[in-house]
Amino acid sequence: MNTMMGRLAVACVLLGGIHSICSAQAPGDNIKIINNSLKLDKANVPNEVSRPTSDVAKELSDDWYVAEVKFSTQDPITEEVQVKFYIDGLDSLKNDLFVVLTGEETYVNVPKGEHYAVMYLDPMALLRYGGKKDKARGFKKSNLHIEILSGGQVQDKLSKNQLSDKDDPNWFTAGQATPGVLIGVKDSPWWPFDARRYNRIKPKN
Repeated sequence: MNTMMGRLAVACVLLGGIHSICSAQAPGDNIKIINNSLKLDKANVPNEVSRPTSDVAKELSDDWYVAEVKFSTQDPITEEVQVKFYIDGLDSLKNDLFVVLTGEETYVNVPKGEHYAVMYLDPMALLRYGGKKDKARGFKKSNLHIEILSGGQVQDKLSKNQLSDKDDPNWFTAGQATPGVLIGVKDSPWWPFDARRYNRIKPKN
């Protein structure tokens, strides 16, 4: 009797372990993008850093753009949440070559609740990748794609195709990937003014 009970206990432990592993690997259980939270729009530079200069017009005086998404986590603490951004653009220095601007942030020790992730596009990038100056369409109507990962697995993703319903749904894999153009909040004029809006960011190095 004791031997049978022992075997049942071992079997339960093994099954429980397998269930835990499967649950940990199942994407989308812990992190979800909140509906209608994905946006790409102009952003006003904080007044504290927009003091005009008398001799040189700095790029801070021109339009910036912000891509932001809101997401929720269910676990008490998620060790790392990686958010990847993709925005379509045209490289005006290369005869309007179709490019995909990419950027990502990794947030660490994210508590249960609702959170924001963000990337910025500076005015010079807007001029170069928003189309030629005499026909710049800007980025407000650019296509935008977001992927949220944890433990190396995609937990949730969302595309916002704003140019045309006929656009390739996988456009973010079709263009020439161009990293380093999108700016994280720590490299933007919004730091540290918006520091409390976001979770702690993992250093790039």
